[in-house]
Amino acid sequence: ERELLLSLSSAEAEGLQSGTESEASDPAAEADCFCGTDRHLPTSSLPFEGAWVACDSCDRWCHGECVGLSKAEAEQLQHFVCPPCEAA
Repeated sequence: ERELLLSLSSAEAEGLQSGTESEASDPAAEADCFCGTDRHLPTSSLPFEGAWVACDSCDRWCHGECVGLSKAEAEQLQHFVCPPCEAA
C-alpha cells in the first residue's frame, strides 16, 4: 500500500530546496506539484499545512492545499488522482 501523505518540518522543506536532503531516501524530493509554487518552503507566503498527496496515476506529489484537501482529509485518503490526470 502506497503512502499518500507526507508531512515535512520546515527544516526538511528547506533541505529539499537546497538539495541537502538525500533524494533517494526522501519521497518528497520528487515532489512536483502541478501548481509550480514553492508553498512548502518556510519562506513562502502561501499557506501550507505540511500535507503532500501522491497521485495513483502518475506518482506526482501534490500539495494538499492545491488539491483542496486539509491535512486531516489527506490523512484519510485511500486513493487519489491529481487534477491533471483527472482531466486527461
